[in-house]
Amino acid sequence: MMERLPLDRGWTKTPAWLVRWKECRHQRRNLRLHSVVIRDGCAGRRARRGRGAISVDVPATLVQTRRCAGGHAAWWLAGFVALTACVALATSVTAQVQGALAKARAAKMLVVGISGGDAPIAWMSPKDEPLGITLDLCKELIKREGIDKLDVYTMPFSSLIPALTSGRIDFACDTFFPTEKRKQLVDFTDIVFYNSETLIVKKGNPMKIHKLADLAGKSAGSYEGTVWIDWLNDLNKQGAKIGVKAYPAVTELVADVAAGRLNGGILDAVLAAYAVKQNPKLGIELVADYQPREKQANAVALVVRKDSGDLREAFNRMLATMKTDGSLDKVFERYGLVPPSFYLKP
Repeated sequence: MMERLPLDRGWTKTPAWLVRWKECRHQRRNLRLHSVVIRDGCAGRRARRGRGAISVDVPATLVQTRRCAGGHAAWWLAGFVALTACVALATSVTAQVQGALAKARAAKMLVVGISGGDAPIAWMSPKDEPLGITLDLCKELIKREGIDKLDVYTMPFSSLIPALTSGRIDFACDTFFPTEKRKQLVDFTDIVFYNSETLIVKKGNPMKIHKLADLAGKSAGSYEGTVWIDWLNDLNKQGAKIGVKAYPAVTELVADVAAGRLNGGILDAVLAAYAVKQNPKLGIELVADYQPREKQANAVALVVRKDSGDLREAFNRMLATMKTDGSLDKVFERYGLVPPSFYLKP
């Protein structure tokens, strides 16, 4: 609680930001501590209506001045202390305004969230090592920004944006479609890549399938409930006569294509490429010249809080540099996503 300064009984009226101790006839008295209140940016004024006041407690012993009979007050020390407090406040407020990157630099740690189990995009290894495309990018970011550690939290995908907006994490290091609804809550980085569909066939492509129209009179499938099943059914409405099969799991789809029980399958390009990279003997291949139907609609980006423009801008700068110098291509090649241009260009 602030202690009011008496204006009589030996006290002299002073400005609000200054506490003075009167010592007359060179007689020392016991020192008392009071507080300096710095209001409205250290101006010594009450905060304007509608703006909050910022208070900083400073011991009066630091700002006391001696005033003797016939002497003059020495104001410079008190002013210096008040100015120092003001600068400290300004520095703190500036860091807060700068956002998540400034916070990470100060803490030497960037706190990120991923949905986990989403290879090759972002997941944790059995040794608790962060792996995946987006985590490789986040690790490169902290390296370039002089931050020591990447602290990774795994959670359901639906929890990532709430965790971000509540401050539990500072960066959602996972891929999101930048929808208008999400843009009301968070900000997006530049587009990282295009997670479109691809067409898989038996290794060697014995049926010479290169596009969806080539599936006419053959069998094809995808996951249950996907738009890709709708695409195949739409082709049938046009007379394609495709034997359409919906699968509850990707493993069953891949197994049927590899065994020749299904002539073609539609699934996520990133997932399919990584599966082939991990198991070259899987018996399937991606149709190299397949052109996705809605590639630009499958653009994905990372997510930051709306107060973290500094982090977004730093990530975008890094991403642009990596695209130019070819280091982003190497990230995709590491996970079997070749050619990288298929995923990086619209």
